[in-house]
Amino acid sequence: MLKYDAIAIGTGSAMNIVEAMLRKGNLRIAVIDKDEPGGICLTRGCIPTKNLLYPAELVRILEKSGEFGIDAKIEKINFNKVMEKMHSVINPSIGMIKKGLSSSPNIDYYQEIAEFIAEDMLQLNTATSSQVWAQKLP
Repeated sequence: MLKYDAIAIGTGSAMNIVEAMLRKGNLRIAVIDKDEPGGICLTRGCIPTKNLLYPAELVRILEKSGEFGIDAKIEKINFNKVMEKMHSVINPSIGMIKKGLSSSPNIDYYQEIAEFIAEDMLQLNTATSSQVWAQKLP
């Protein structure tokens, strides 16, 4: 069993708590997230949504431009290019967070699913089925 001072589940706003705990002292912290690091806002919420809404807004503006005497025509929408642009915005941030989590000497980062098997213990769904325990689950 792997023992920690704290376990943080998720890499979104939970990371604020992890950072505060690390400033308090030499604590060992497990950070577990089944998805890419950064939380929902970065990986599939606010930021990707806004990056996909902007091209849609441009299409709508061009479609209504005739009302203002501007003749504009959309010849093609390259959805793959729209998605590439969105990923070019979020992937660098995901990479920086992943690098920070992996390089911190006081953090063990697990990108996998975990489930509670006791009030203070989680089972990681790894090939070895490791268990992690902590006094605090912020």
